[in-house]
Amino acid sequence: MKDAGPMRIGRLARRTGVSVKTLRFYDSRGLLFSAGRTPANYRLFPQAAIMCVETIRTLKAAGFTIREVQELAAAHRAGGDPNVAVRRNLEQVLKRLTHKETELRTQIARLTALLRDVRVLHCAQPAPTRSRPAASAHLTASAS
Repeated sequence: MKDAGPMRIGRLARRTGVSVKTLRFYDSRGLLFSAGRTPANYRLFPQAAIMCVETIRTLKAAGFTIREVQELAAAHRAGGDPNVAVRRNLEQVLKRLTHKETELRTQIARLTALLRDVRVLHCAQPAPTRSRPAASAHLTASAS
């Protein structure tokens, strides 16, 4: 079966739905490991790289930064309990997102008040009338 062995980066990109550029970025950050190189010096990735990419995407979607994903990967490689690191990082992400939620709620309240004020101002003031520009001076002078 062709899908059982190592794959080049383009195939990994197709199988995961992640761009080659993103995969190279993950590789440069130590989040993916190649299974060697082809004779033409192309990187080869093991099948396990698919799961790694899916895990990175899941963590990113949950609000983890690449730095936090790197810390989790380092804890896993070091043989530590990755669940401890995951819990710590989840708590940090939750704290960051809760702070962001508070900021967004404040901004929404300000915009809602502004929208209400704009409506009040619009109703309280008569709409400006558009006057037609006066005939130009040279037309008025020539008519005399």
